[in-house]
Amino acid sequence: MDPAHHQIATVIYIFHVVSMLSSRRLMTFVSSSQIDSIYSAIKALGYDNIPVVVAESGWPSHGDADEAGASLNNAEEYNRNLITHIASNAGTPASPNRPIRTYIFALFNENLKPGPTSERNFGLFQPDESEVYDVGLQISRPAAPPPTMDAVNLTNPRSPDSSSGSATWCIAKPSSSIELLEQILQFACQEGGADCMPIQPDGTCFNPNSLISHVSYAMNSYYQLHGRNFWNCEFNGAGMVTPSNPSYGNCVYPSQ
Repeated sequence: MDPAHHQIATVIYIFHVVSMLSSRRLMTFVSSSQIDSIYSAIKALGYDNIPVVVAESGWPSHGDADEAGASLNNAEEYNRNLITHIASNAGTPASPNRPIRTYIFALFNENLKPGPTSERNFGLFQPDESEVYDVGLQISRPAAPPPTMDAVNLTNPRSPDSSSGSATWCIAKPSSSIELLEQILQFACQEGGADCMPIQPDGTCFNPNSLISHVSYAMNSYYQLHGRNFWNCEFNGAGMVTPSNPSYGNCVYPSQ
């Protein structure tokens, strides 16, 4: 088999065959080894709570004659396998069950982009919004949290108009583990530089005196301080950005 086509087959069918063996764990996703290598390097520097985000991952659906593998079938299969793996939350061999935030490149074909033909054909849709191929993506809305949840007020913001404008806040996901929330609280209030005085015993946001409520305040303080980028609310999958103001009573969640 031609080396170029062999490499393409290995990448596309990586979900169905064993491609690597690392620390006695099977690598079944082409990026797993790269992601684990990055986490290993970060840990070697003394950090454990910095998330790794895959900013671009994709496959061209069309290319020039000398661009082996740039085809509609290959692009569809690659992205379907990618979505299946990411949606499973299987994580990587060294970090099982850790979500991997991944962005598909790209949403649209770029018909005016210079360079090889493949550079203009990474999209799931054409510039006129017609579909290039179907990868099974569906729009879904998260269920509202139960009203009795002992946490920050997610369903009843401070006022009916609190979600207007461009302000956003960062809060903790109720499904996050206690161990992870405790690590986030320590990180945000110490080296993260968050203002955690309001969640001290005499602070305006101490009550409700629950871990998730305190972590949500610390997360948001960190998020606002560091620029309100989506990655500032990642926290290993424990944070989520919301347009609804989580402030309550005398407790005010800051926003820019």
